[in-house]
Amino acid sequence: MGEVKKKRLKKAALVLLVCIVFIGLGTFGGIQYVTGAGNVKHDSNETILPSQGSSQSALVIYQPGRSEFSKDIAYNLAKGLNDSGYEVNINYPGEFLPSDLGNYDIVALGTTVYNGNFSPVLGDYVSGIKNIDNSKVLIYSTGMMTDNTSELDGLSKLLYRKADYQEKFYSNEQETEVTRAYEFGSSLGEP
Repeated sequence: MGEVKKKRLKKAALVLLVCIVFIGLGTFGGIQYVTGAGNVKHDSNETILPSQGSSQSALVIYQPGRSEFSKDIAYNLAKGLNDSGYEVNINYPGEFLPSDLGNYDIVALGTTVYNGNFSPVLGDYVSGIKNIDNSKVLIYSTGMMTDNTSELDGLSKLLYRKADYQEKFYSNEQETEVTRAYEFGSSLGEP
């Protein structure tokens, strides 16, 4: 093999190696970006849906993900509750929220799921919640895996009492799941 051919092969091998490294780093970075959404602490983003004269109140806390799906689920769940007569407070989890939730008739806690794990940010908030003995409590998750709900069990164990409801909303069925969230909120708001 000639000297020129050897140099070309070495150069091609080096270019190929560099491409593989860049693709690997890009893939790793992309995965870290997407799966890291549950670890992001957000500032308060309180939204209140006022009731039409009712004294019933609900709190919907959700950890946003990289897509709008978790937000769509939270807001449609809240809309269903609101249409059932509840004033609904929607927000992200964080230290800015109260830990004593005794003033709420319904408390819904939603987590994004990446790699089968619930959001540690929501988990930190949930572990400090007090005074929900007289509230209906819903723990729900948003994600793609249809064969696993271990994140709901893990999050539920952080509460000092058992959640009344556990629900999973699947992002690969977004349109029907958003409707289902509204319907679930409406039924949850019934006496």
